[in-house]
Amino acid sequence: MGQSDEKGMSTQKENGCGIAIGIVTILLALPATYVALIQLNVLPPPLTRNSQEDALENLELSHVVPPTAKHTAAVESPSNQTSSIVPFTPLSTVGTRAGERITLTINGVDYAFRWCPPGTFMMGSPASEHGRHNGETQHQVTLTRGFWMLETEVTQAMWESVMGNNPSNFKGPKLPVEFVSWTDCQEFIQKLNGLRVAPAGYKFSLPTEAQWEYACRAGTTTAYHFGNTLTREQANFSGNQTRDVGSYPANAWGLRDMHGNVWEWGQDFWGDYPSGAVTDPTGAVRGTNRVLRGGSWYNTAEACRSAIRSYGVPSLRDDNIGLRLSLVSESR
Repeated sequence: MGQSDEKGMSTQKENGCGIAIGIVTILLALPATYVALIQLNVLPPPLTRNSQEDALENLELSHVVPPTAKHTAAVESPSNQTSSIVPFTPLSTVGTRAGERITLTINGVDYAFRWCPPGTFMMGSPASEHGRHNGETQHQVTLTRGFWMLETEVTQAMWESVMGNNPSNFKGPKLPVEFVSWTDCQEFIQKLNGLRVAPAGYKFSLPTEAQWEYACRAGTTTAYHFGNTLTREQANFSGNQTRDVGSYPANAWGLRDMHGNVWEWGQDFWGDYPSGAVTDPTGAVRGTNRVLRGGSWYNTAEACRSAIRSYGVPSLRDDNIGLRLSLVSESR
């Protein structure tokens, strides 16, 4: 994600704590005290891999009008028993149980979503958690509205059917789309919302950071939703490329690849966590960077924990950065 100076700084990944080292352009824009904190490793550094020239070169994606939207919907229980697909009509937008599944078919591609009910959880990590950062201050979060979370990361098939292009380095229709910036993701979401295929009263969005971690944990309090350890049979990390979405076991709410594969953009600005309890947080009021969650195929297990967080400028692209959609209330 953009790291280059006049002398041609190396684009090699660094992962001492599982997160790549900060970029020159971001550091130049940060106050000196913040830069010092990053150098001292008091705060997690920004995620970065590719040169800034690559990011700028790929900033503008072609604007291709997507095919006419054809959409259907199906409802499933968490047991993955699918009902027959019927012509799309507005769905009941409130799930009845955690992990309830709905499927939207948009431009011939299925999007499966899982229900995440309202609730309260502890966000961040305890001081005793292996691999934690000081930026993961543990605090209580209450989400008063349920939401639907895409079961997998957005695939290349999903992206291409809407955007008409595929920016990914690793190609495959079931692989997660990557090398997409936060700004690119907003364009993708805007086009999806323009198709008017979301359930009544809902819209497509990136999840907030709180929604993302709540969905990832799915009621757990351990370092990973699998427990306090992570194996290569459970997630794609410390590898050499992305893997097809859904290749690894799901969490208790049916969500897959929440650990590893690609970092996932969040809607929020990057900022410090509060020290006390909060309700329906949406991140910092303003900022330069947007949050990234979940770790990637390149990072170590510790950098794929439920509480891990990183950030990047909105134009940042890399082949270990993708996205996951949420369906949230239009009034949000």
